[in-house]
Amino acid sequence: MLEPDIERALRSEGFRLIYDWRDEPHTEYPDHAHLCLTAHIILEGERSVTMEGRTRIYRAGERFDVPAGTVHSAKMGPAGCRYMVGRNRQRFAHRNRNSVVILPDDPS
Repeated sequence: MLEPDIERALRSEGFRLIYDWRDEPHTEYPDHAHLCLTAHIILEGERSVTMEGRTRIYRAGERFDVPAGTVHSAKMGPAGCRYMVGRNRQRFAHRNRNSVVILPDDPS
């Protein structure tokens, strides 16, 4: 699928902010969560993602989504990684050991 087609498909799914991102070889993102649903489509290279206790490597042409509030981490492959990201604002409940907090729409 061509990049304009990927962007069009993401928009049709309701993703409002779509951008192209590139990470250098072996870039790491420690455990974190987003305020909204994110879709990631690998365009070049590879990216290892750990989410819900499982690790998987994604390569060019593959997609993974991260639900709002889901803790995950990532590490790029030896050639780095270029990917398209779609963000969709939505409300979600963030749960920790002691409480549930309802967060407002993601401002970005």
